Amino acid sequence: MIEKLSEQRLRKIHRLTLNPRPGSKVATATEFGIDLTLTFGQLKKTP
Repeated sequence: MIEKLSEQRLRKIHRLTLNPRPGSKVATATEFGIDLTLTFGQLKKTP
């Protein structure tokens, strides 16, 4: 069974998608033009 993400974890993920660490995979994806806010929205919907 999949465990729902806590609000604290969701806030951390959201913060990282908006302001990724330099050199991270999130930063690379953002530089490539991938909109990670859409992925974050899907994470919020999953149980």
